[in-house]
Amino acid sequence: MARKLQPLLLPQRFIKTMTGLIVPVSATDAPAHHREIQRIANSQGVLVSHAARVPTMLGQIYVVADESALGLPVSTIDAVRAHLRTLPFTAAVERVADVAARLWPIRDEVTEQRRLLGQVVRSPARLSAYDGLLRRADDDFDGHLLVLDEQQLLVLQRLVVEEATADGSEWTAANDAALEAAFLGVTTVAGEGTAHLHGAQRRLEDWVGFLMQNGSFNAGGQPLYALIRAHRLFIELPRTATAQQHHAALDFDAWTNESFNLSAEELFAAGFLAQATSVLGQRGPRGRTPGLLPPMSTYLSTTALASKAAAVQDALAAPREFFVTGFSKSKNNPARLAWEATPFQQRPFVLLDDGRLALTSPRAIYSWLTDGWHYRLLDIAMQKRQRDAFTTFIGYLFETYVVELFQLALPARAAGNGTVHGEQSYGGGQLTSDVAVDYGDDLFLFEVVSTRLPLGVRAEADQAELEEHLTRTLLDKIEQLDRVAGDVLSDTARIPDVDAARLRRVWPVVITAGDITETEPLWKWLHEHIPPGTFADARVQPLQLLTVEDVEIIAGLVSHGEEIIDIIAAKARSDYRELGVVRWLADTRDEDPPRHPELKVRWERLIAAMESALGVQRG
Repeated sequence: MARKLQPLLLPQRFIKTMTGLIVPVSATDAPAHHREIQRIANSQGVLVSHAARVPTMLGQIYVVADESALGLPVSTIDAVRAHLRTLPFTAAVERVADVAARLWPIRDEVTEQRRLLGQVVRSPARLSAYDGLLRRADDDFDGHLLVLDEQQLLVLQRLVVEEATADGSEWTAANDAALEAAFLGVTTVAGEGTAHLHGAQRRLEDWVGFLMQNGSFNAGGQPLYALIRAHRLFIELPRTATAQQHHAALDFDAWTNESFNLSAEELFAAGFLAQATSVLGQRGPRGRTPGLLPPMSTYLSTTALASKAAAVQDALAAPREFFVTGFSKSKNNPARLAWEATPFQQRPFVLLDDGRLALTSPRAIYSWLTDGWHYRLLDIAMQKRQRDAFTTFIGYLFETYVVELFQLALPARAAGNGTVHGEQSYGGGQLTSDVAVDYGDDLFLFEVVSTRLPLGVRAEADQAELEEHLTRTLLDKIEQLDRVAGDVLSDTARIPDVDAARLRRVWPVVITAGDITETEPLWKWLHEHIPPGTFADARVQPLQLLTVEDVEIIAGLVSHGEEIIDIIAAKARSDYRELGVVRWLADTRDEDPPRHPELKVRWERLIAAMESALGVQRG
């Protein structure tokens, strides 16, 4: 979820974030006016404390040192751009790519980050300021302080691409100083996109939008799950005979070949190989710089893709002008400057004049491999004027994938013992929920949401788009769950072998694609917007939210002897009921959840497909 907020220090162990949120990390001896701020903010469902005995969203939020926290003058965006105009383009891009790639494996490890910090901050006085802040980290920040942030480096790389000089001059000590000043300035600039939250008229919706935006950008998740999911959703499932019979079926293989001159397997393999080398390059051959790849004609020369090196390069990389044009509409928009990453996600490498590829951001190549499949195909659908068909077909594929997960978790169960049912037709052409799981006395109703967070929310927390998105993805689905629950309980809707008279509890659950982050403000918003009388029957349990990764994790737990009824009921009764499943499990269990055996099989199948595309074999 949202992980990083820039701090301004206040006395008595309070943090004022760059958004204006006052966070008390310790409530002891707080002055009266701070207690009043806490009381008012808590009444809005916004302010919680690290020191609280119950878990809160702050357990997932890290603050990042900015100029003000370091006691430095606060920079303007114009000043940062001026520093970058003094830098030679290629060398500057390389340096930022190197630091960003090295940061990716240690983005939550502050000790390792402090060692890496020396690559961009050389001044002893400024490094000392960071060290002073770190010495106070446990007391002032409850240990939730970082000194490097991937968002800062992404914004820095964007500004380098926009501003650095095109000449090929040698890198100098003056260039080191300019890059350091620009990096420090970006720690402030990255916060300017949330200036609308500084005023006194903040609303609950402002916090929901900001936390949703943060969660979308900083979304973690397990890469293995995300890669398997992308391969299954966008490559394997669309090829099945059942999918091809769907009324909105589309030929994604033909689209990929037509647009990239590569098969889906070749595209996947090329991206995976590029990520492994550029992000984890420090583990590779001595002398290889993380964040950089050699020219594709060289890089792929020993693989089966050698003859398609130019096509791979076009799919993964673009010259500087592509990014300058792509970012041009957001150049003077503080919010989009801080959060807009679309051009980098479309092409995660900058093509340098000598043919090498410089990574724009590790998250960009990771996104390109996972959710990027959705957006690449959406772009093609829009070009073909088939957006509606695409949206319909993707919705079908996503629902199919989720039903598969439940069937994997609960195969061949007897009636009333965790039986899985897909949607059922009943009176007047209505349908029950996308998935139902029958435990006899308990019935789970799952509604699946495939809609992704729109760009306006991801890039600038646009309130109108946020309201529309939450209405379509949550409120509309909640209304459907309420209708189906009522119809099942009244025996108007029938699910095979479910005895309405026996039901003691009905559990309504919404499953999202994963970019809606559970927080206290989101739940408060839901409580304020769900119509009165929803889920009025006493047998209907409180609403639950899950992501598709949560379902993948639950499938693994069930394969090792647990039951869905026990897992969801336990979380619903816990202090984590308004936080995500991953957070709940991480805080309450000593070991990582096991993976379902079938997902391991799918991973092996994915690796085999990539090896075949590359013409290599494991030793």
